[in-house]
Parts: sequence; structure tokens; C-alpha cells
Amino acid sequence: MAHKKVLIVTDSPDIRSVFETLLSSFEDVETIWLDSIYPAKKLLEQSAVTPFSSTPDLLIVDLGTADLHNSHTCDQFQRWSKDILTLVIEPSLLNGGCAKCWGHIKSFDVITIPLNPVDVRYRLEAAFAHGKSQRRGSFFKAIAAEINAGLLVLDSSEKIIWLNGKAEELLGYDKDALLERFLPSLSDSLAVIKETGATSSQNFTLKMIRKDGSDFWARCLVGSFSWPEEKGFTVILSDISEDKKREEELHLSAKVFEYSGEAIIITDGEDRILQANGAFIKTTGYAAEEILGRQPDFLYSGKHDAKFYENMWATVHHRGHWHGEVWNRKKSGEIFPQWMAVTAVTNADDEVDHYVTIFSDITDRLSKEKNLRHLAQHDFLTGLPNRVLLNDRFSQAAANAWRTKSKIAVMFIDLDKFKIINDRDGHTVGDQLLQRVAERLLALLRSSDTASRWGGDEFVLLLPGENIDEKIFTIGNKLLKQLEQPFMIDGTAYAISASIGVSLYPEQATNLDDLLALADSAMYQAKETAGGSITLYEKKP
Repeated sequence: MAHKKVLIVTDSPDIRSVFETLLSSFEDVETIWLDSIYPAKKLLEQSAVTPFSSTPDLLIVDLGTADLHNSHTCDQFQRWSKDILTLVIEPSLLNGGCAKCWGHIKSFDVITIPLNPVDVRYRLEAAFAHGKSQRRGSFFKAIAAEINAGLLVLDSSEKIIWLNGKAEELLGYDKDALLERFLPSLSDSLAVIKETGATSSQNFTLKMIRKDGSDFWARCLVGSFSWPEEKGFTVILSDISEDKKREEELHLSAKVFEYSGEAIIITDGEDRILQANGAFIKTTGYAAEEILGRQPDFLYSGKHDAKFYENMWATVHHRGHWHGEVWNRKKSGEIFPQWMAVTAVTNADDEVDHYVTIFSDITDRLSKEKNLRHLAQHDFLTGLPNRVLLNDRFSQAAANAWRTKSKIAVMFIDLDKFKIINDRDGHTVGDQLLQRVAERLLALLRSSDTASRWGGDEFVLLLPGENIDEKIFTIGNKLLKQLEQPFMIDGTAYAISASIGVSLYPEQATNLDDLLALADSAMYQAKETAGGSITLYEKKP
């Protein structure tokens, strides 16, 4: 059964008690409890950049939570509810702030107070089932939407059982007229599917027949699939009639193109790949038949936003060329940097009908720079700042504290029982446990705070603030409570606790080394007194 992450936002002990009991009966569910929207925002932001985090499968929010009165957090929650499957707990009486927010929430379901455990369990089951179905449906729709070509799905007898809108447009038929029709009736080749073999995929150029009797040349990528309920084929159609007319007009130096040490592709006026040289195939890992007729956006790594590509093409159209650093993705999924140059090729009428793109791999140079920078500042396992970056963050925080007459709390955290789990179940489990601990620490911190891995199972937090000394035990107890919640790793629940020692800047010390020594001493006092506790350093008489 797939792992499910549930994020619950409520400050009600009664609501928490009901959901803790019910969720414990579901298999492989990890629950994160937050008492306000702000840490939920922090956690969801981290899921986009931290490899050990993920967006929750289910978001449960109590509308009675106090900070929903804030218009900013209310708007934030409304945006989340559009993207994340959401259950709303509705108070028996909505006040003005909650009622306004509730009216815009796109929730999957609404649970009213008082809670009925039987009813709540039914709604949780329905939400998990809906989420699973929704993910499957979204996956298929996303695939179809990404294809800038006609898509046909055929059963084993070559009968059309599904098609997208582009296929209707290309063939000139309405959807209903194509469903249940056999592919050979639309093509002058009757052996297309049989030539693909049982599991392979093939690229064909065929003459297709439209409803009005006219024909066009199409590039067809044909592949087979096998599901428990159905076996058949997929056919991706791209109209390349104009491409075939222009092929003879395209005069390029074949030897220079093919044997160049740099990757090169040639695309048509709509940026569909016509040719790719050997260096491109070798660099990206794609075979020629996998890319011909496609736009090069399958190389996009996600590191550049739409505006980047809009500006790039605006420059190409205005100046006729563009060059710059681009991060692309290989077939294997590896993301790598390239220096890319795009040049527009015009015809006799001074119209752009082709683009030539040259890629130069600059991985080695950038990799060395990036690795040195990252290794110097971050912990390789958790991605948290290491001692070097912690020192830098402390210097910045101390400078700000000096200007604003504020303080800094230094928390030294040591995990209880971690060594037992690490020795008993192995370093793989231990490493995953440390990564999950880092997630929960980040979820509770503010943007001005810093979480760092000090080494082994020790973590250091920097908490700046004007009255931070008055909030130490409140924050510390929240941390302890979160860390005491079981961690689900490969279907097994692991329970740990932590001991926390705290020192204060500038009252107790003014440099990080001294503050850490004091916090470390306080941590050992907490550990000796009782595991799972927090102690503020006090100078012994």
C-alpha cells in the first residue's frame, strides 16, 4: 500500500483526539499535526525544494483555528485547497472571518462539529479513495495534455477506443465518428500495428486519409501497452506534410552536422525536430526515433520558468539568434547545464522556416563550482546548513540583534533512542529517520530561524527575536511533541524523543562557540534529568 501523508491543522484537543484514533487504524499513514496555518505554509514551501519532503496527500483544516481570521492566511489556504485534497472541519457556529474563508474553499468534503467517529472514518476512507483515483486520472490527462499531436488509443484489433482533440482536428472527424472505427480505414498502410512487435515502439511516416477524402503525411509513433483489463496500442500523429515539401529545400552540410563534437538539432518553423546529430543523441540519451517530430521541450529541466523561454524566443525573433546558459534534462532524468545557441534560418522570402540549435555541455565546469559551494555549506544527508553556514547565519543574526537590541536563542538538540534504532535496523533506516527529523524541524521554524545538523544525531537551531527568551519553553515543547510523534519508514513506525539545551545571546555569551558549549552542557543536564525535556543553561554557583 502506498505511503500517505496527512497534514492536520487544528488547535482543538478534542478534534485531535478523534482523528488520532481514527488515522491510527489506517495502514501506512504519516500524520503531521500543526496548530496554525503558518507552519503549514512553511512545510508546503519546503516540499518544493527539499528532496526529503513531499506535498501531503490529504489536508485537514479546522476552520475554528484562530489564525484563519487573518485575510492573508485565509487567502493562502484557499489557494492550497485548489491543489491539495482538502477536508474542512466546520465549527457549529461560523464567525465572520471563518464564514468568509469557508465560502471560497474548494474542499472535497466538510465535516461538522460535533464529530461522529463513524461518519468521520467514512469520509476519510472516501477521501483516500478519491485521492488515489484522482492521481491516476490526473496522470493520464497530464500525459495527453503534454502531447502536441493527435493521440489515438487502440484495442488489440486496431479499433479506436480513445482519442484526443488534436486527433479529431487532424483527421477531420468528430470524436463519436472515430470511436469504434478501425485504424486501417484511415491510412493507406494496413500493416502499421503488426510491424511494431509485441512490446516495442516504432516511428512511421504514413499517408492518412481525412473525412473529406483528402490526405496528408503524418508521422506516427506507435507503441503497445498491456493492462490487466486491456491490451492494445497507442498512436501519436503529427502532420508533417509541409515538412516533407521543405526537406528537399533544406541545404545543410551533412558531414559538419553529423560529425560535429557539439550537439545540434534542426527544427521546423513550429520548433519540431527534423534532425539531430550523433553528439545530441549521445549527450541526451534519446534515440532519433524518439525525438523526431517532437518539440525540444521534453528537454526542459524545470529550472527555468515560462518567462525565461518567452524572453529567449523574443530575442530569437527580434535579433535572429540567442545564446546563454540553459539547464536541460537527459532521458535518464539527469539534469545538466549547457551553453545553448539558437539561430533562425530564413527562406528566399525572408521568412523563418527552420531553427538550428547548438548545445555545448558545461557540466564539468559548473559541477565543480556548485559542488564546492554546496559541500562547503550544507549537510549532505539532510540538506540542512552545516557548521560553516551556521556560523555565517549566526554572524548575520548577531549583527541584527545588536542593531535591534534583540536576542538569539541557541538550541542544541540530541535525539534520544536514535543510536538503538541505528544499530538495530541499520544506517539506511537511521539516515531516513534523520531526514524526517529535519523535515519536522523545518516545519516548525520561522523564515528567520535556522536549523542545522551539527553531526550524528545532533541538531542546532538559531532562533532570533526580541522576546525569544520568554518563548523558549513554548517552542521547545512544541519541538519535543513533534519529534515524539512516530516516524513511518517503509511501513514501520519508529518512536524517538529528544533532549534540548538552550543558551542565550548576548546574556550568556556573545560568540557562537561559547553559546554552543553552554547549550551542549544544558542538553546533557536535560538528558540526565529525564529524556524528552528542555533545559535552559544556568551558571552553577
